[in-house]
Amino acid sequence: MADFELLSSKAYNPDTGKPGSKEDLDALWRSLFELEYWHFLIHPDKPMQPHIIEFDEQTWVLVFTDNAKLNAYARAHNIVTPDKKSMSMSIPCTAAREWLNKGNAHVYGVRFNQGEFGWFAPIESLTNIYNYLFSI
Repeated sequence: MADFELLSSKAYNPDTGKPGSKEDLDALWRSLFELEYWHFLIHPDKPMQPHIIEFDEQTWVLVFTDNAKLNAYARAHNIVTPDKKSMSMSIPCTAAREWLNKGNAHVYGVRFNQGEFGWFAPIESLTNIYNYLFSI
């Protein structure tokens, strides 16, 4: 699997907040779209619903590239069951993109690997990014 921390730090410099080169951005997003599954954090109080956060006055769904990153985030933010386990839903990448594009008008965007090496996009941009990357 791709090293998303490295890809993200090249694509979005964590020190300056500025984007990297076009090639670095493309490599990050291409690797994301080539994953077999996207992992959605589920809030224990709302089983089978992705965890939604408010950030910069927008609503976001949290998606992770692997369960280890999801579990670490859940534990760090106490989004766990009483026995300290995180809940997640792993959805094939294509199905996840389709699901996000359908009935989620109340969600502005997706935050991938929320944290130091995370990145984000409005839901409406995901299809455009995908089409751009896989049409070249």
